[in-house]
This record gives sequence, structure tokens and C-alpha cells, in this order.
Amino acid sequence: DAVVLALAAARDVLGPAALAFDESLARRCADLELYVAQYHRGRDDASLARHLPEAGLAW
Repeated sequence: DAVVLALAAARDVLGPAALAFDESLARRCADLELYVAQYHRGRDDASLARHLPEAGLAW
């Protein structure tokens, strides 16, 4: 959630020109958005928790 808010704030502050003319910034923003979109919070956390007993670790 914080990442989504930070990306939105960056777009608001920098404006569309920054993303249009700064390739490095545009790529970083796109990569971060893709990374966040691939993270499935509840499902990923549940999967990790299921593997803890196998590793001998306590939650």
C-alpha cells in the first residue's frame, strides 16, 4: 500500500514529463509497479507460514 501511495505521489509531484523524458525513472516506476502487482500478500504469507514447521522454525 505504501509503495502504491509513493508512486502516485511521485507522479503527482513530478508530472507526466518526468516519466515521458526520463527513461531511467520511467523504467524504475514500471518495474516497481510490476513487482508490487506480483506480490499476493495473504496468499504469499500463508504459503511461507506453512513452510516454517518443515524448516524447524517457529512463527
